[in-house]
Order: sequence, then C-alpha cells, then structure tokens
Amino acid sequence: MSGWSLVVTAPHRERAVARMLTAFGIDHHLFQELRQQVWRGRIVLKPFPAFPGYVFCAPGYWERVRSICGVVGFLSFGERHAVIDRATVDQLVAASVDDVFPLRVAPTSSRFRPGDRVNVQGDSVWFGQVGTFQRMLADTQALVEFECMGRSIAIPIDERSLELDLAAPQRRRRRRRRGSGNSSRVALSSAIAA
Repeated sequence: MSGWSLVVTAPHRERAVARMLTAFGIDHHLFQELRQQVWRGRIVLKPFPAFPGYVFCAPGYWERVRSICGVVGFLSFGERHAVIDRATVDQLVAASVDDVFPLRVAPTSSRFRPGDRVNVQGDSVWFGQVGTFQRMLADTQALVEFECMGRSIAIPIDERSLELDLAAPQRRRRRRRRGSGNSSRVALSSAIAA
C-alpha cells in the first residue's frame, strides 16, 4: 500500500464511521487523544478525535466507504484523492497506543494557591460567588469548589475571571504562651515541698 486516504466525516461521526469500517474489514485508523474533562464533579480522561472530521482509511474501497452513513466523502484535490504517505501514518501509529495518544500534561501555573478563597467576576453564571480554588485543569481553566444547596461542588471556571477574595477572614495564628508547661509545675511543686 502506497499511502492512506482521508475519509471526511460528518461532525462527531468519526467513531460511528470507524465502527462501520471495522465491520466491513477495511483497514483504518481513527487517531484519538486523551483529554481531561469534568464529569459529575470528577476529573476523568476521555478520548477525543485528534483530527476531528477525518478517519485514515486504506485506499481502493471508495464505493463501499461512501455507502457508510456519516461519510461526507474523501479529501481530494480536484479529481484526485489526497494520499497521506505511509511514513507519516506509521509515525502516528508509533506515537500512539491502539491509535490513542497519551495525555499531554503541560505544567500550568496559577496566581492562586490551593485553598485560596476566590471571587468570580465577568460574565460567568457564578458571578459574585465566592469559592475555594482547588487546582488548574488546563491553560485557562481552574477548578473552583462552591457551596451549593448544602453540598460542595467543583466547577471549572476561566481563571481570568477569578479574583482573590480580600474579604475572606485571615487565619490567625495562636500565640504560644511562654513559661507554661512542665517547668512551671516543677517549680510550683518544689516550692510547696520546701
């Protein structure tokens, strides 16, 4: 095989087309990447298409592939179908595990520390609410915990719309009392004994 064809799919139909290609026994690759997503208040890893709207397919099955529901056509230049060279697809296959790329975790820094009280500004639904900063999810998404209806819920909020809540009560450190403890008790018991 000299290369791979690119099947153009309808929006969000890449997985359905890949299932049908598997059922027809046609060699194909649907490259996906793992991403973090908040689902029911927890961070989960979900695969998303790395090339949305495209499935790499072995050439020569034009009519059978076109008959699949969700296939728009093939990527082409005029009358000729575009062909992706085999070496490029082999590199993508080598970089993935079962056509799924690992999670790319870029270190994200924030101006807030975990546990900081933050106030939501801007046009968010949570405008004016005060929450507790947990951590960064992505470059601009922060996970903030709010008290809502007697429960704590974690919501992803754009970090640019957060401000440090200056009205939050500052933690006061208790001063240690000097001279208390065993030394004063020993002095008292020796004075009584004398």
